[in-house]
Amino acid sequence: MSSGYGICSGDGYYRSEKGASVHRNKLSLYCLKPGAKHSDDFFGIGYGADSERELFCDMEKEFDLSKKEDRQIVPGGQERFSTPMKLGVDRKRSFRTVWMNDGPDGSARFITAYIDRRLERG
Repeated sequence: MSSGYGICSGDGYYRSEKGASVHRNKLSLYCLKPGAKHSDDFFGIGYGADSERELFCDMEKEFDLSKKEDRQIVPGGQERFSTPMKLGVDRKRSFRTVWMNDGPDGSARFITAYIDRRLERG
C-alpha cells in the first residue's frame, strides 16, 4: 500500500501530512485490543476492535502541533510531547495523546493515549 492520509504503508505506519505517524500495531495491539491497558477508554466511546483506520483518521483530524504541551527533550535529543484530542464515535471524550519526534521521515510518532479527566473539567 502507498502512504498517505488514512492509508497504512508497507512499513506498518499510518501517516498524516500534518507530520504524525502511528504504527498500526499501536492501534490494534494497544488502543483497540480487548483487555489492554486503555482499551476500555476507546471501546466506551464507540470504537471497536476493528476500528484501527477510523481511530487513526480521527486522531489525524485532531492532530495539531500548535497544541503541544509537556515538552521534554529525552536522551538522544528527541522531543517528547503531548497534545489534547477529542476522540469518539458515539460521543467525544478528551484524550491526552503522547508523541515523540522520532518517527519515520522525522514525523511525530504516536506513543500512547488515554482519557484525561483534567481536560474534560476544563
